[in-house]
Amino acid sequence: MAKRTHRFHRYCQLHGHYPGFRRGNIVCRIAPGYISIERKFMRIYIPRSALYPLLKWLVPLAREMDENFDPEDSTGEYLRMEALHMQELRRQKREIKESRRTTSRGQRARRR
Repeated sequence: MAKRTHRFHRYCQLHGHYPGFRRGNIVCRIAPGYISIERKFMRIYIPRSALYPLLKWLVPLAREMDENFDPEDSTGEYLRMEALHMQELRRQKREIKESRRTTSRGQRARRR
């Protein structure tokens, strides 16, 4: 049985380096267990296990950094969503109180 290797090893054998890309003066290289990001004299290694949580955190942050992002509109949208959520919670609480009230009245009638 042939030994299985990571697909990046084959790429490295063909090209002499792991796959990556360059954006301006930033170089990003993808290796089997990590991603390295290099800029001038600085290099950061991100392990594969931390990549997904980091991306989950970075995507909303990158949206906010967009020049078309309107913080006032975003805040207003958040407040509207929160108000709807609170309104729904109040409605549920009211229904629970009413259902308790009707069941307690029925129990009193049965006792008499």
